[in-house]
Amino acid sequence: MRNLIFEGPGAYDTDGWDNAILDDCRNVWIDHCEFRDGVDGNFDIKNKSDFVTVSYTKFSYLKTPKAGGSGGTDDHRFSNLIGSSDGATADAGKLNVTFVRCWWAPGCKERMPRVRFGKIHILNSYFNSTVSNKCIAAGVQANILVERNVFENVKEPINLMSGFTAVSQTGNSFVNVTGNTAGSGTAFTPPYSIVKLDASNVKADVIANAGATLSGNICESF
Repeated sequence: MRNLIFEGPGAYDTDGWDNAILDDCRNVWIDHCEFRDGVDGNFDIKNKSDFVTVSYTKFSYLKTPKAGGSGGTDDHRFSNLIGSSDGATADAGKLNVTFVRCWWAPGCKERMPRVRFGKIHILNSYFNSTVSNKCIAAGVQANILVERNVFENVKEPINLMSGFTAVSQTGNSFVNVTGNTAGSGTAFTPPYSIVKLDASNVKADVIANAGATLSGNICESF
């Protein structure tokens, strides 16, 4: 999937109404897309999905969130969920996902991403949402490599929840952030080679190139 903009009506905590969901999908590449203003979330990956790459993709919230959703969170600008619940044990050994040169942009509050079970490589990405409560969140059996990213003007770049396996952070840049920046344990080693920018070059590259690059490709979700 390439060069698509997925735009929802704005955050409103109603379970399952995401801009897009990968559900029991394998071998998927999302490239140069943009997900914004999802109701429950922008883009979730769950239910035994596996071998997913998300590259040069932008996540944001431009609209004011709506209160009163059935989920109970009045400001649900929660962008990306990997693994649907602590009880979804069939996800164990699945959810191998790479985010590379992505942009968690203004408006994102949490889940950038929030991970259960998966082996997640977050590389050369840019986080700059000033309304953030937390960015990357490691939940049950999460195994996350956070490598050469830029976190700027955000809260809690790395949130270590209960039951995670390991989170390694290496070569990242933290600029005017508050909250935890440390990992814990030793994360997995990705079984592939990939071009890696130094953190000093990430912001300019991502701002210039992340998101849809062609006009007229908008999928609206309601």
